[in-house]
Parts: sequence; C-alpha cells; structure tokens
Amino acid sequence: MIGIGDDMFRYFKKNWYVILLLVTLIFISGPIFSLLLTYVQQFLNKNLGDWLSFYGAIIGIAISFIVFHFQLFIDTEKFRINQRPELFLDYSYQVLKSSSYVYYLDKYWYGLIQSNKNTKNARKLEVDSFQLSYAASNKRDKALSIEIVNNQPLFNLQVQFGDSLDYAIIPKLSEAQKIYIISKKHQDAIFNHLLLNNTDFKHIPPKLTLFYTTLSGEKLKRIYQTDNKGQCSMIKEEQIDSYPPLPKENYVCDYFLKQ
Repeated sequence: MIGIGDDMFRYFKKNWYVILLLVTLIFISGPIFSLLLTYVQQFLNKNLGDWLSFYGAIIGIAISFIVFHFQLFIDTEKFRINQRPELFLDYSYQVLKSSSYVYYLDKYWYGLIQSNKNTKNARKLEVDSFQLSYAASNKRDKALSIEIVNNQPLFNLQVQFGDSLDYAIIPKLSEAQKIYIISKKHQDAIFNHLLLNNTDFKHIPPKLTLFYTTLSGEKLKRIYQTDNKGQCSMIKEEQIDSYPPLPKENYVCDYFLKQ
C-alpha cells in the first residue's frame, strides 16, 4: 500500500525539476556573486567578507526552501491518504445481506433472454428471472462483494474481471456501504443454471483490477488476487493520472435492492 515511507521517493520524482533548478542556480550564482562582490568591495569596507560566505548563505536558503517545500508535500500526501477508502473484497460462497445493492448489466441479461426466445428450448426465461433468483431469504452466491470499512466514499468505480474486456462501472460507493457485483460471466452461469439447471459456476477470475477516484480527487488503481476459495488479497496499489479507455459495450451497471 502507498504510505508515508514512499514520500521521499515520490517527492523527488514529482519535484525533480524544482530541485534541479535550485542546484543549477546555486552553481551558476557562485561565480556571478564572486565577480559582483569583487566589484562592490572596491567601494565598501574591505572586511565585508568573501563571496564564499555569501554563497554559503544562498545554499542555506535553498536548503530551507527544499525542507519547507517537502513538508508541504508531506502534509498534502497525509491528507490524500486519509481520504482513501479502506476496501474489503470477497468472492467466496456467501450469504447476500438484505438491504444491500446487487449490481449487474441489465442490457446483457436482456440479450441473453432474447437469445433464448429465438431457440427451441422448451423452457423460457423472463426478464425478471434474474432478480427473482435473488429473492429468496438467505440467498447464497459466489458474488463479488465490495465493502468500505471506513468513512471515506469512492467515485467512478470500475472493476475489471481478470484480463477480459468485462468491466463493471459504478458511479459511487458510499462510506460503510457493502455491494455485490455480478459480472457478465457470472450472469452467463446464472442463466445456464436457471435454464438448464447447470450448477457449474466457474466465473471467478484469478485477478481483479479496480480503478476509482477518492474524495480528494486522487485516482488509484488496485490489483487483487483471488484464490481457489474466493478470498481476495491486494497485491498492488498505485496512483494513476487517468483511467484506461473502456472497451465497447461496457455500460454503467444497473442495480436492485436485495430484500
């Protein structure tokens, strides 16, 4: 996780041009001040001091500026870190809590229903079959759950399932909120289960990539690894300048409230 321990490296990475400019000015100003003081000393007290003393004062001022600038950077980074939500991800076989939001792609589900109507299958499914499948109390499913465990919201959440072109897009996740996300591959598995009673659910990807924006406007990328039990562990976190372009036919998720 990004922390204060990386601040020095990121400070020099982000402000190298400022430090380079200061160092250049110090080296250039030495000979210039030497010539200037040599000329001025002709008209002033001979005990004015040599240019090295003045040169040292300039270096001291430059060092003080860098320390002050670095402290401002540290304070800004602390504020950013405090604005980051703490996330808990789970892809295991779990009970879906009542009054939680279930996110899915309604357009994709509608396409599955329409394709079924054009076949000779004896059994037909309706558009509301998906929501009805989650209506049972104590419903269990291998759904991806994302929960914010502190009081910081996130915005423009994009979840990439594995290395596929399957994305879930959610505009906002509020503080202390828990949601469930059903991927396209998971919707395929539910469709086959309802239509053919196929219980072969192999929709859990080995990797999840999250892109989101914090309350301070910071954009972050997190990569999670999922094991064979559906447990998720974060393996990488980094700041990004912008989101990667989305593939076509990825829409903002629809949702319903689990009763």
